[in-house]
Amino acid sequence: NGGDELQHGLGPALQRLAGQHTDRGLAIAVRVRGTAVRLPQSAERMLYMATKEALFNVVLHAEATRAAVHLVHGPGAVRLHVSDDGQGRAADLRAHLGRARLRCSDGYHRGLANLEERVRLAGARLSIHDVPGGGVRLRVTMPLDRAVGA
Repeated sequence: NGGDELQHGLGPALQRLAGQHTDRGLAIAVRVRGTAVRLPQSAERMLYMATKEALFNVVLHAEATRAAVHLVHGPGAVRLHVSDDGQGRAADLRAHLGRARLRCSDGYHRGLANLEERVRLAGARLSIHDVPGGGVRLRVTMPLDRAVGA
């Protein structure tokens, strides 16, 4: 349910999550940088679920062979990056997200919109960028001052 996965911290939980996709032909590297601090459970849960959704989308849609999950503990914020070497383009994903915001249905292709909403409700920001050489990077930025009250 996410809570049990997070009992030893977000970094170890992301490592275990990445390991769940090895049988799908996707190599996932996980890297944690900076001095790890425990965030409130709701903030860690949001980052965990954001990673889970992003990796699911990579497996389902990106035609990628490699992905990377980077958790960066920096001054004032925790940043989560999920990137892949697939066929996606950031502009297409941003356009898709814009269309999904206008629809109230929770049917096909609502994952990215649900992810954005979960991030927003936690006081964080989601951004989508192209990866040089091909692929997409989703970035979630969680300001520590907001995470404290999460």
